[in-house]
Amino acid sequence: MRPRRATRNVNWPSPNWPCILATLTRFSVPLHLRPHFVVPETPDPHWQVVDSLGHVYPLDKLKTAATGSSFKKQIILPKYIKNVATVRIWCVFAEANLGEASFKSPVK
Repeated sequence: MRPRRATRNVNWPSPNWPCILATLTRFSVPLHLRPHFVVPETPDPHWQVVDSLGHVYPLDKLKTAATGSSFKKQIILPKYIKNVATVRIWCVFAEANLGEASFKSPVK
């Protein structure tokens, strides 16, 4: 079984913000949203991660044309991201943090 880490500290405006799961594998670190997550009603929500040094990495769109009415529940972190302390849902259009969840200690 692969080791899994879940976020602990959550800052989200609604009770529908789930914890984020990180599954640690030999070659990649996928991040997963829980199934009951509700996509924010904003024009352009994206995944965003912050590392332990405070570097911010904008990632994929949460909603894409390919996913239709659904959303991207999982992303694989690029190799250049060495660790993840916080995961955010970021609205690129409004340049606003829609919610975030932090790991107890950074995921490597």
